[in-house]
Amino acid sequence: MIDAALTQLFLVDGSFEETFASQDTVYTRTETSWNDSKILIVDDVDANLKVVVGMLSIIGCSPSNCDSAINGRDAVELFKKCKYDLVLMDCHMPIMDGYQATETIREWETVSK
Repeated sequence: MIDAALTQLFLVDGSFEETFASQDTVYTRTETSWNDSKILIVDDVDANLKVVVGMLSIIGCSPSNCDSAINGRDAVELFKKCKYDLVLMDCHMPIMDGYQATETIREWETVSK
């Protein structure tokens, strides 16, 4: 799963010389890819939130640009208040799971446009 997340977060365009490896995959990133990005991290496990923030800091995303929620309902409320560039959502959470939250967010996006 970590490889899949890193594949989506890193731009493999070779425009920056910094690379690192995860298992058998080498990732390359641009220095300014995520510097000003606003990111919502949704997970009910505090340790997972900390790991994701740490991984995002590796690619240049400031922890101060990351918001977090511990369930889908809180994520939906945060999403309605702020424009996020990226939402990383756990699937299995109490109160409202990630699937329900994503569906609610997509419906809200459609109605609010």
